[in-house]
Amino acid sequence: MFDWLFDGIVTLVVKAVNGLIVALGAVIGGLFSALPNLPALPSLPASMVTAEAWVAWVFPVATLLDVLAFVLSMWLLWQVVAIALRWAKALNDA
Repeated sequence: MFDWLFDGIVTLVVKAVNGLIVALGAVIGGLFSALPNLPALPSLPASMVTAEAWVAWVFPVATLLDVLAFVLSMWLLWQVVAIALRWAKALNDA
């Protein structure tokens, strides 16, 4: 009977929350733009570049970082899925 009223209220609430998120993003963007520019990092000496290449040949750091990023992202995905499954179980048991 009053579905149109409920839909209107929900639409207003969603627009208000979206407006708050946009305003928060604008404030954070303004704060970050007010920060001073950071100076560039100094370049590494040639001997350090050579040592880094030898270490990377023996111990593949980039590959290990890729594997770590993959494992971390899969763990986070599992945490999200687990929350959804717990909600589904709780709603099904009710």
